[in-house]
Amino acid sequence: MLYQEETMTEQISIEEDITVGYITARTFPEGALEAHQKLHAIVPFDPEKRYFGISRPENGKIIYRAAVELKPAEADRLELDSMSLKKGEYIRQKIEHFRQDISSIGRTFEQLLQRSDLDPQGYCVELYDKEGDDVWCMVRLDQTDSARVEVAVDCGNSPKMQFLKDFNIAFARADIDALSAAVTEDIRWNMVGDQLIEGKAGFTAALREMSGEKPKAMSISKVVTHGKAGAVNGQLIMQNGKKYAFCDVYEFKSVKGDRIASIDSYVIELKP
Repeated sequence: MLYQEETMTEQISIEEDITVGYITARTFPEGALEAHQKLHAIVPFDPEKRYFGISRPENGKIIYRAAVELKPAEADRLELDSMSLKKGEYIRQKIEHFRQDISSIGRTFEQLLQRSDLDPQGYCVELYDKEGDDVWCMVRLDQTDSARVEVAVDCGNSPKMQFLKDFNIAFARADIDALSAAVTEDIRWNMVGDQLIEGKAGFTAALREMSGEKPKAMSISKVVTHGKAGAVNGQLIMQNGKKYAFCDVYEFKSVKGDRIASIDSYVIELKP
């Protein structure tokens, strides 16, 4: 059966995070097949594993990852990059015999992305059946505890400004995978007057520790960049009602501005 424009959309719940190892496609959509071929060369087909295609816009272009479900130790052993697909509520549509019309995947995601209640930091997820004939197209819904984010600045055509805006939204919503992917291995995070964190492992550990205290809302007032430098300022409102003004000063790894090498964070509690 070929793709049908009126395919039924259903909602499912994924109860646990799914750890995957992945190969990033060099281009999209042209490089997607090559990425899957490289993945299967490293991880031979196993009917007990789930296989995915994972994509979303990052730094102004769509990044596609061919992925396989793995135990954490497997990713290290196979020397694959790894990430987590977050648990939660997803909407999905099934495409049967998708290889007869590969473009049906893109059209299906176009339909799903019309929803206004999607996770703004989520991915378009392709879940392939064990026979490889059918695919589920899935998108995560926004969860009720996600922080409300207001952005007063227009990033225009500046990829670096957009990068920093997305980075701060990911911070407000405790998207540890997105934050970790945006920094260098030797990231230096100076929380001025509090602590200095060095290295991606320490950075990720600090984020996990902080994830239990998600803000209720964030407002971003200004985003500026120049060369290898950038800065963002705004306010946070916590679940307990306390308000903080923040200013983060960034140094990028290069003028390209696609990885952060250091952050100096200034935070001041605002009086009621």
